[in-house]
Amino acid sequence: MRSKKSLFSLQTKIAVLACIVVALALLVADVIINAKISENAQTDTSNEAIKIARIVADSAVVIEGLSGKREEKQIQVFTEKTLSISNVRFITVMDMNRVRKSHPTASKIGEYYQEDDADPVFEGRENTSINQGSLGTSLRAFSPVFDEDGRQIGVVLVGIMVESVQAAINDNRAGIYIGVGVGMLVGVLGALLLARNIKNILFGLEPSAIAKIFEERSAILQSVREGILAVDQDSRMTIANEEAIRLFQQAGIEGDPIGKKVDEYVPNTRLQNILKTGKAELDQE
Repeated sequence: MRSKKSLFSLQTKIAVLACIVVALALLVADVIINAKISENAQTDTSNEAIKIARIVADSAVVIEGLSGKREEKQIQVFTEKTLSISNVRFITVMDMNRVRKSHPTASKIGEYYQEDDADPVFEGRENTSINQGSLGTSLRAFSPVFDEDGRQIGVVLVGIMVESVQAAINDNRAGIYIGVGVGMLVGVLGALLLARNIKNILFGLEPSAIAKIFEERSAILQSVREGILAVDQDSRMTIANEEAIRLFQQAGIEGDPIGKKVDEYVPNTRLQNILKTGKAELDQE
């Protein structure tokens, strides 16, 4: 049976397959790592926003302003200064009636905060949310304000724009993409070296050429009228043509000889000595 010659060499097939495996592995790793980066970035941003909200809520200016012990306009001045030294987009302070006492847009001061994402904080519980507001979509952190008697007198809302969160994620991803690129390059080089090494092991032959050689050898062995045996270093038979098997059967030895010790089939052979000396013995009976 004649083997069909492939359009691509074995070296090419191995290299392409190895590259595909490496690419898929890196792609899966990239998806998993990016998901983790996004999760961590959002968690870190939420923690940062909550931390700032707590600082503002614990400040004397906010507590006294909401308690009526100082002018409310000082709350706006304080939050503006805090904004200038932090990474947040806005800070809003509200009283227990949800009336804004500070806001980046001055016209919003005195208006009601109507979103229900603040409901938990008006019950004294910190919380975070992502919501759409007048400044855009933001990650929001809420912290309650308590007076010196432990009575809740207001709420602090700190917001970081989603674009800022995404920018932080993209910054982290840049390093990942570089790593993926380097990994892909190393994988391709490794695939090429592997393919070349396998090619050398096969003496530069393609599978079709190996199959052809095997078929030709088999045809030659079976056409010879003498019995032919081949053994490995352990004296186990690896080749026995049809004539050799026929002679074994005539001698009353049945079964497949391949893998068996040659001495079990042909006693007193010189094959053991040839294996030890490495020298050929010709025309021996």
